[in-house]
Amino acid sequence: MSGSAISALPGYRVELSPERVESAEALPRDVGFQAQGVAPTSPVYISSEDRLFVRAYNSVPGAEVEVRGRLLLPEGRIFGFTQTVAPTSNGAEYDIAFPFGLPGDVNGAWLLNLLVVRSAGSFRRGQFFVQLGVFRGSGASGFRHCVLASGYVGHDLVVNWPGTGINSPLEGPGILRSVLGTNPAAGAEISETVPAGARWRLQAMRFELQTSAVVASRSVAVLVDDGASELLRVTAPNSQAASLLCRYTVAPFGSAPSSTYNILVSLPLNLFLWQGWRIRTVTSLLDAGDNFGAPMITVEEWIED
Repeated sequence: MSGSAISALPGYRVELSPERVESAEALPRDVGFQAQGVAPTSPVYISSEDRLFVRAYNSVPGAEVEVRGRLLLPEGRIFGFTQTVAPTSNGAEYDIAFPFGLPGDVNGAWLLNLLVVRSAGSFRRGQFFVQLGVFRGSGASGFRHCVLASGYVGHDLVVNWPGTGINSPLEGPGILRSVLGTNPAAGAEISETVPAGARWRLQAMRFELQTSAVVASRSVAVLVDDGASELLRVTAPNSQAASLLCRYTVAPFGSAPSSTYNILVSLPLNLFLWQGWRIRTVTSLLDAGDNFGAPMITVEEWIED
């Protein structure tokens, strides 16, 4: 190779073209590079007593994620590992700790990176939340001593360390869901409960009421309670006569006109519902022969930790 050579490190030669020699010779003489005893860039050193801790919340049947990671062994070799996490789908907290799988002759290593990706099932942001950390010990005597990252995993959404940071499941947008409620028996009111491990922002609800031939003007109100105490009640602007089928739409309309057969009930914006809270109807002069249809509810949903 043509050009001049400059000694950079013992055993190394760097060839420079003639036009670069002048700038290279102008480098400060106290600038250099350490060739031995260089510390790894990772701040996390794990031992054979440490395990990978995963806490997961999931609301989708059949959903699984895969945790992938890399370790830097003391002799400089990179060691990779994978673990599958398949929690229950009821949104409850699911904790598990895996050995890092260090080779038998290695007592410790530096953790380089972790990545959590979807491996089975179909789910999106707001449905599968994971937290990653380092766990030391076993059973009741064990404990987490390092939390590395937390966030939602989805179709093209990953949790990565370093990179993702430590996030709450209530940060950012949730998953938009349409929920088909229970069809009440004749003479019974609508009552839907936010499932355990979930938080809802109510977007809209739609239902029908078929009144019997018994003459009376029914007045339907939509209310929210916490399972015991009433928190909000909004009464429909129109009453409903006997022998009539009316469709009710409940949403944050502001002010909107209703008709005889299509009744609009206005709710406040950003109506959040905690797990265990209920949205239901209370109808004055409800007859035993009156029949509500199953409500269709549109919500934005998050995992509730």
